[in-house]
Amino acid sequence: MGRLARSVEKGARKKGFLEPDESVEAAALVGGGSDVFLPSGGTAPGSRWVLAATARNLYTMKLGAIGFRSIKMVGLKIPLADLELTKNKNSFVRVGVRGDEKPSSFRILPFWNTKKLVEYVNSHS
Repeated sequence: MGRLARSVEKGARKKGFLEPDESVEAAALVGGGSDVFLPSGGTAPGSRWVLAATARNLYTMKLGAIGFRSIKMVGLKIPLADLELTKNKNSFVRVGVRGDEKPSSFRILPFWNTKKLVEYVNSHS
């Protein structure tokens, strides 16, 4: 678990977003895209998000203005067994349920890498 994953876990645990026996094993900082849908039905094109993988679930968490521990909300919680996570050539990561026609897209931010997260998810799903 890296520094980003530890910080995200502390913030998510403080807000009660993680299940009691879960820990964040891999995380990646990403930006919202035009098709990032919030539970309220809106979109979040200009916000910062973190994709956080535990042994059972992948969470998409919207970050606040200060640091990685400042988690505002959970957008998606998808069991790894049902998850489809793909990275395309255009610097986007797509997250959704297998078979879903419209997954959410997140921009890969400059100087941040999603490789460890994608490898972790692919090896555990």
